Amino acid sequence: MEFTWVDFLKVDVDANQDTAQACGIRAMPTFQIFRGGAKVAEMRGANPDGLRQLIIQHAGEKPAVKVDPAARHKQQRDALAALLAVADKQRSHAAVATIIKIIANVLSSPTEPKYRALKAENKAVKEKILSCPGGRQLLLAAGFEEKDVGMIARPEMLVLPDNADLTQLEQVRSALEDVASHLTGNATSVSS
Repeated sequence: MEFTWVDFLKVDVDANQDTAQACGIRAMPTFQIFRGGAKVAEMRGANPDGLRQLIIQHAGEKPAVKVDPAARHKQQRDALAALLAVADKQRSHAAVATIIKIIANVLSSPTEPKYRALKAENKAVKEKILSCPGGRQLLLAAGFEEKDVGMIARPEMLVLPDNADLTQLEQVRSALEDVASHLTGNATSVSS
């Protein structure tokens, strides 16, 4: 679900004619947006892209999710443990190296959108990270969020929000580099 911080309500105008009249519904479908109990926008007609733009315009920023640092740390440890438990060590090493590279790109250019948004269908992301147990979970525990999961005509994405804690992301990278150095015997040989 894309706008998880927004409440969507559907009214059956045939069963609720008084509500439809009070809201001035004269065409089907009609979409109305309310903030603080007041109607702030309306759109008539079936136009999915127009409706999405209207929601974006009025939904506001997604509230920052407050995650307990101890819980996030446990999620990271559990994801890394699953990743390292993979029988094919070359595969798990490639996943760790790729995640390090992704995080390093974000940290080197924190405002660059292309480093903060990963398409799940991207060949390297799909083959090196998402196909490996613990890979997706490690990205999520590092602060990435799933977007457009199950959406038709929109690729599934893993996105690092603009308000993500880069200090915490640096700590994840540092921990992964330590793990990688033990896996390869040399931290500088880690590459994607």
